[in-house]
Amino acid sequence: MRHSPALCLALAAFAAALGAAEPPAAVPPRPGPYDLLTCYELAVLRSETLGMKEEEVRVAEARYWQAVGGILPQVRSITSEDLQNAPGAQASGETSQGSSFGKDRFSTRLRATQPLFQGFREFNAAAAARANTESLRQSARRFRQTLYREVAGVFYQTRSHEGDLRILGDIEAALRERIEELDKRVRLGKSRSSELLTARTDLANVGVLIEQARGLLGASRELLAFLTGLRADALTLKETQQLPGPVALEDYLRHTGERSDILAAISAERAAARQLSAAKGEFWPAISVTGDYYLNQHPDRARKWEISLTCELPIFDGGILAAKVSEQKARLRASTLNLDQIRRDAEREVRTAYNDFISSLARWLRLEETCRIAAQAWEMQKKDYRQGVSSNLDVLNALRQMHEARRNRHDAEMAMRANLVRLHVAAGDPAPSAKP
Repeated sequence: MRHSPALCLALAAFAAALGAAEPPAAVPPRPGPYDLLTCYELAVLRSETLGMKEEEVRVAEARYWQAVGGILPQVRSITSEDLQNAPGAQASGETSQGSSFGKDRFSTRLRATQPLFQGFREFNAAAAARANTESLRQSARRFRQTLYREVAGVFYQTRSHEGDLRILGDIEAALRERIEELDKRVRLGKSRSSELLTARTDLANVGVLIEQARGLLGASRELLAFLTGLRADALTLKETQQLPGPVALEDYLRHTGERSDILAAISAERAAARQLSAAKGEFWPAISVTGDYYLNQHPDRARKWEISLTCELPIFDGGILAAKVSEQKARLRASTLNLDQIRRDAEREVRTAYNDFISSLARWLRLEETCRIAAQAWEMQKKDYRQGVSSNLDVLNALRQMHEARRNRHDAEMAMRANLVRLHVAAGDPAPSAKP
């Protein structure tokens, strides 16, 4: 699972999208080493994007209750005072001149207004707000799952570089041992100086690879530290992921209908349908009743309460209502198309992730056998060289093949584990230990 610096920069760009400013470092739940689930939990705590999505859910919930409030009666206290010129002042007993002002009318009353019928607009608006809230909630849940996938990618990339650096260290140690043996044989005249120089060249090349691996490991650790809030120089990782037993592709495809982004699209389609019904309801008459109860009034008219029934029917509005209906119809069609596309993309993602996982698993199992054979060949070549049967070049080639097989096996294992996480996320069902 070896990656170039360009890929590290791309992953850093994704991490930057999680938040423009770094929050204070999260307090680790326990000392390292840290497994994938712990790194994911720390990344959730630091994700500004996830926090904003959760706030959007709260905003949608508030809008839902606003829509519900439009169905309930509205009760207000109203106090009014009317001031008029001199004729009113004489009627109220004032002695002012014609240009003065007097208090003619004053009242305090309670007003209750209850919508009786509005073409079910308020009910459809409330249902649309509820569906939109559920859509945002599922979108936030899906972001948690994709965040788990991205953290897993960085986690296994870091472990891949750690393993690669460890194997390169083993190669360096083996070459140094080989050089010491060749140096003795050259002094005894049993080996040529060119053989010693070849081994030293290989050692120098391994040194270059070690420095390159250290640079990539440092970049990966910095990115993981950015996501989790842990110190890069104190990051130690461990593996706790359990590999699954034989599972068919159909078992993963069966879960795609429960993916959070599909559920979010379904809720968005329901919200669009309700909004269309609310727009159509504006063609219906709006009937409401208003009642006033007078607590105080001057001059006293011996009136305690009054009730008025209002009916409004749109006759001509320049086509505004028809345009609103057309707009909502288009939004509903777009929501339906978006849902169909997400469903097809989900199936494609699952099939691709399943193929990648099976391929990397098969590669890892093949490399297990390759490593075993390469280790036997290396031991045989060393024995044959001491007996003068094989050359130093054969020994060095066997050494390269053995450690290259080890590097490939480790790379395949990390890729296989990362692909397993991608498969679970693609199916909308992360590993049991990482349920969002």
